[in-house]
Amino acid sequence: MKFTTGLLAFGLAGSAAVAVSGCGSSTPSEPGAAALTSSAQHSVRTASSVHVDGAGSNNGVPVAYNLGVNRAGDLSGTIHEDGANFDIISADGKVYIKATPEFLKQAHAPASACTIVCGRWVELPPKEASQLTSNATMSNLTGEASFSNLPKLTEDGSTTVNGQPAWVLKAPDGSTVDVSQQSAHYPLEVKSAASSQGLLRYTQWNAVPKPTAPPASQVINLSGLR
Repeated sequence: MKFTTGLLAFGLAGSAAVAVSGCGSSTPSEPGAAALTSSAQHSVRTASSVHVDGAGSNNGVPVAYNLGVNRAGDLSGTIHEDGANFDIISADGKVYIKATPEFLKQAHAPASACTIVCGRWVELPPKEASQLTSNATMSNLTGEASFSNLPKLTEDGSTTVNGQPAWVLKAPDGSTVDVSQQSAHYPLEVKSAASSQGLLRYTQWNAVPKPTAPPASQVINLSGLR
């Protein structure tokens, strides 16, 4: 089973480089891009959670995901890769995948097992769990670890993202970052200039509920599928 982070590698090498300030009913003046970097670093690094929604490709294979993550390493949501959807929950150090025909195929389990396990949650062994989630940390999903190699961004006007006023900043390669005009200083959307890298959207900063493990009655052991 694969979990691709090619799109995430772009992450905040662009998006966390920026943030904006301003409040009140009047439209604030756009600050210079360079002046926003330290504010964004603080805002993102101290955030407790975020929801990340994005799509891209990995060596030509489409990848999409919709995940809520928190600073403790918990996450929940959906990953779509190589034609398969995976509902995932990582809570309190354990990782669960909802059993589907696609999952059984990648787990090398017989298709006939679907009549028994599909729709239930599979608790992954530590090795498989680590392979699936090691790059899906909040730090990686927000590009926090890329702060030391940020590109130079320039001002590029304004826009709205999901109804929120935002400033647009552009990287030298043409990638753009839309950042909130509110004083929270959080990135809202990152779009790569290369279509293969895709798009990242950030919502629910500090407001993602902590994931909880599935009910024990709905959990099965992966070894039972082999």
